[in-house]
Amino acid sequence: MTIATMLPIGELTNPGQMRLALVQVVNWGTFHGAHTMHVDRNGTLLTGNSGVGKSTLFDAMLRVFDARPRSNEAAAQRAGGAVEDKRTTFTYMRGKVGDKAVGEGSASAFQRPVPRGPPSR
Repeated sequence: MTIATMLPIGELTNPGQMRLALVQVVNWGTFHGAHTMHVDRNGTLLTGNSGVGKSTLFDAMLRVFDARPRSNEAAAQRAGGAVEDKRTTFTYMRGKVGDKAVGEGSASAFQRPVPRGPPSR
């Protein structure tokens, strides 16, 4: 690849590079159902309040691009999560939304419970 193929040509920005165009998540973390985020070729800024899902989107992309991704644990710790309360692919798939009281202790609360028994027909 030469520098000439990466320079802007007319309306195109860096036409010689491969770029992410959209991100789609389905039942990932607290994103229930299908959600699509378009990524502008000139750049996209992802902002929002704490807990709205910015790190969840980046962790979803890491699962696609990296065989052994490291989730954004800093976001969970700032939200008051314990160091042992790690984000995993399993908790993202089930949609962990926090903890609930169970007797004298607590257990994780999920949007999508584990299916029990054979699938319905």
